Amino acid sequence: MYSISVVMWCTPVLTSTLTFGTVLLLGVWLDAGTLFTTTTIFNNLRDPIRTFPQSMISISQAMISLGRLDRYMMSRELVDDAVERDKGCDGRTAVEVKNGAFSWDDESKEEDLKHINLNVNKGELTAIVGTVGSGKSSLLASILGEMHKLSGKVRVCGTTAHVAQTSWIQNGTTEENILFGEHGINLSGGQKQRIQLARAVYQNCDIYLLDDVFSAVDAHTGSEIFKECVRGVLKNKTVLVVTHQVDFLHNVDLILVMRDGMIVQAGKSNDLLNSGLDFKQLVAAHETSMELVEMSTTIPSKSSPSPQISPQLSSNHREANGGNNSLDQPKSDNRTSKLIKEEEKETGKASTDQTNINQFLPFILAMTIAMYITVLAIFIVVCQNLWPTVFLLIPLIWLNIWYWGYYLASSPELTRLDSITKAPVIHHFSGSISGVMTIHSCRMQNMFSKENVKTG
Repeated sequence: MYSISVVMWCTPVLTSTLTFGTVLLLGVWLDAGTLFTTTTIFNNLRDPIRTFPQSMISISQAMISLGRLDRYMMSRELVDDAVERDKGCDGRTAVEVKNGAFSWDDESKEEDLKHINLNVNKGELTAIVGTVGSGKSSLLASILGEMHKLSGKVRVCGTTAHVAQTSWIQNGTTEENILFGEHGINLSGGQKQRIQLARAVYQNCDIYLLDDVFSAVDAHTGSEIFKECVRGVLKNKTVLVVTHQVDFLHNVDLILVMRDGMIVQAGKSNDLLNSGLDFKQLVAAHETSMELVEMSTTIPSKSSPSPQISPQLSSNHREANGGNNSLDQPKSDNRTSKLIKEEEKETGKASTDQTNINQFLPFILAMTIAMYITVLAIFIVVCQNLWPTVFLLIPLIWLNIWYWGYYLASSPELTRLDSITKAPVIHHFSGSISGVMTIHSCRMQNMFSKENVKTG
């Protein structure tokens, strides 16, 4: 930036020097009129030449942005009737997919999920397992209607609730998050996961789609969630859970093994262990990883004595890991305590100010000094040739000082009001985008749309 500034200010002088030097070497006569006219032309050409490369960059960026906006605005909308939703089904089936093929991209028509045949009965607990990228989360999204259905039939009997793999927490109290009250950042991953699980349970839906809810919590807390929530509160509900926890699979009614966007095996744990290789490989990989963990914990214990832990500290540690089934909330009243402090709402404020100080402040300071020197030089030249104009400087100086004070007094307040006005809109919009699957699954679109209009 500083090199550009130097080049920008020195270009007219260098251009004039080279031009006039070349003309003198060629023996061309120069008079005052020619010199002043040429210098004026050079000064007028300085800004267009300097801004031409940047204008070309801006044009290319604008074309790319318009292309992206055009693809977004012209993209195909998700069809509401892609999933047949029956609120009151008399039969046994809760979720049914026949010959389903689904895609995330509406242009390429590439099948991310294919040959999907699925039938989950009411009240069953179904586990979806597979390697990373096999299509487990996509299967839940297809049941919710969040993917483009290319072919097949999807039928859901009853209301649905979805718990995403990435925790979506709003900025508010615990009660407001459970009741759909925006993005808490001072909670751990396990606390966020348990709050959004509580939000789904509170909806009292018929079908629950849980996307790897045990990944953000420790083993003890995960087992408590499975026992008290999945097999406890939700024991009479239809639950489809994506999980990598092989230890829970012997307690489920149906296991779906996925590979490359297809369901390659389906059945109970013992049947799958005897019938195919995919489920065996997952179980073997889990056992191997557990053996490695045990080896890494036993080797240091032999070489160094284990530290003594007081009963009080051990009790506190168990409580922190979820031994008391709490949400690890502070002792203050949850109805009034915020999940995120008010001053932390302006996310990225410190980084933006630091960028301005590091990059723009020196440049602006140099520009200010140059401008003051230029104005001072003009005043000196004018006073030497037209000394009566000195009397006009006094009101001009007073007017400048008054305007300077007025600007300094009002600018910070206007900047603060601008940030306060924009922050709720930005936070609510970004929060709604990140939790769109949860909002759709609970049918809360109208409430969030009205809230967005209200904040705007």
